[in-house]
Amino acid sequence: MVAAPTSIEEASRLLAGLEPEQPVRIVGEGTNQEPVVAGSLELRTTGLDWIDARVDDLTVAVGAGVRLSELNAVLAEARLRIALDPVADGTVGAMVATSAHGAMVWRYGGVRDLVIGATLLLADGTVAHSGGHVIKNVAGYDLAKLVCGARGRIALVGEVVLRAHPRPQAERGVLVASGPAELRTLLEVSLAERVEPVAIDWLAASTEALVVFEGTERGVEAQSERLERVLRAHGIAATELDAARLDAERTARAAFRVPREGVVLRLAGRASRMLAWLERTTAPPGISFASYPGAGLVDVVADPGGAEALPALLDDARREGAVGEVRRAEGVDDAVGFGLVDRFAHPLVTRLADELDPERRFR
Repeated sequence: MVAAPTSIEEASRLLAGLEPEQPVRIVGEGTNQEPVVAGSLELRTTGLDWIDARVDDLTVAVGAGVRLSELNAVLAEARLRIALDPVADGTVGAMVATSAHGAMVWRYGGVRDLVIGATLLLADGTVAHSGGHVIKNVAGYDLAKLVCGARGRIALVGEVVLRAHPRPQAERGVLVASGPAELRTLLEVSLAERVEPVAIDWLAASTEALVVFEGTERGVEAQSERLERVLRAHGIAATELDAARLDAERTARAAFRVPREGVVLRLAGRASRMLAWLERTTAPPGISFASYPGAGLVDVVADPGGAEALPALLDDARREGAVGEVRRAEGVDDAVGFGLVDRFAHPLVTRLADELDPERRFR
């Protein structure tokens, strides 16, 4: 069964009219894959496709079904953007539900730092509003942040209000030869030497970190040259990238995090402790790591044969205070997929789902 409401009101009526035991699977463009509960109603958000940009306020209200690329194309006319770079170009609703951000988290923070309002639908069809176009609005409960990363288990995201940022005039990429030890030096240099990247993305397979600067032409040139000079003093090689090579690096890193088959587990914790975990951890066969190190995020990518090692890796990372969540499970047995999702589900999300969706309609 498939439903594709085109308004908040229609979605509310749809949910209110369902039998209590009817499971609902919320789907945007299908860029984030998880095991599917048999008999689920597939509720597609692609019909929730409006955009209300308030350029002077640097905010935009957008329906959950709008793709991030479409939203940024509209904002580009006013030289604005949403400063998020998830690895897959999904819908805004999916971006919020999965907390899908990328390397620019170093400068701009994640989804929850840019969401300033939301319209949510609970499992029984109740519509709840939180926040709005006023960036410093402190009235009421901040429900918008509550659903960030909850993967649709608490509520359906109908509309969100996002903070926009000006588009930069120029960007420059630098590729840094980096194992975990060199990565620590790179982070220390970035914090202590007046080097201000917008993004740092480390890939274990290539033992390289991609560092990106944005700003004016003169500014990004000065920043990249300073980084290269300081790293050379530490014995670390760094190479400036032209635009084509920068795009190629971004594409390769995104493809690594969205494999056709296997499981992607994201670990999150304090940046210093996650870096320590990377320094002392050897990836088992069939598993490799990537990291947005400044935000304490580590993506553990396992091929189908390596998925069995993920629980032990998570248990080890928990000793560093990390939490984990399954972001993709493709080409693995459903029993394995569901087992991983249940094992890594955050206890707070589970408790909130029990309160707001006691019938567990949202799966």
